[in-house]
Amino acid sequence: MIATSMRRLEVFLAVVETGRFSQAADRLGIAQPSVSAHIAGLERQIGQSLFVRSPGRPPALSRAGKSLLSYATDVLRKSRETADALKTLRPAVSQELTIAAQRVIANHLLPPLLTDFISANPEIKIAMNSEIQENVVSLVTENRADIGLFLGLQRISGLPSVVVGFEKLALVVSSDHELARRTQVEPEELQAYPFIGGLPSSNFAKIVDTVLRKMGTRDQQYVLRLQDGAALVAVARRGVGILCTPASNVEADVKAGLLKHVPVTVPPMPLQIRLAFRPSGQISNAAQRFAEFLRGRNAWAA
Repeated sequence: MIATSMRRLEVFLAVVETGRFSQAADRLGIAQPSVSAHIAGLERQIGQSLFVRSPGRPPALSRAGKSLLSYATDVLRKSRETADALKTLRPAVSQELTIAAQRVIANHLLPPLLTDFISANPEIKIAMNSEIQENVVSLVTENRADIGLFLGLQRISGLPSVVVGFEKLALVVSSDHELARRTQVEPEELQAYPFIGGLPSSNFAKIVDTVLRKMGTRDQQYVLRLQDGAALVAVARRGVGILCTPASNVEADVKAGLLKHVPVTVPPMPLQIRLAFRPSGQISNAAQRFAEFLRGRNAWAA
């Protein structure tokens, strides 16, 4: 028997399954140096290299790595089976899960999944905060929420998080706007029209501006800035300006014909939906089960 921790075996399997140390770090919600440290610790214990490393190529399993893979898979499978068996022997205990979710996620993306999760886990009682991105980060960082869900382009420093899906951004205008009648619009043309958006100091407004720049849209002129996404959608319906917003925010309005997509030749890049955990590393059983549920459902795939 190999004297090593379950965590190191989990990290090893994550590297094998994802093919990259960086992708294993994303899956596990830890930093890449931590992944490297776990692998280095395993190699010291075994006395052999587990991977054949070549510049520019994914790490390949060595002979020792192939032998360890079979052992690690068997050990972790038996560990999960034992944990599942023990759960059935103890009575269900009420658990609490506090979620902080960015408003678009809380209002449009989470409700159907929460319904299914509650049905499958009736002993877990959920409280959810619908917040702007900054508040989601604060609630999780300050241990006032077990987990957080927010939209972004990358990991936020100091906050462990993993990507659990993607959300498209939509450029929309009112149905009687000039751009609603076009069949094709180049990104640079948009600077000739007024925009509406979030407060310039907000993280999400900065993310939207980054996406617009990557599209080739520059120097857009904002005639109105609001914090509330629902208010922005209401203003967009009245033809005040172009709105760049998560697609689920305007899905109903587009279907009803109240808003129209701007047919840009370069669509906005999708945003990551990130699941964040407390920096302390303390993850409750309820939070762990909810995280596994989200990953298993794969409901927000690109």
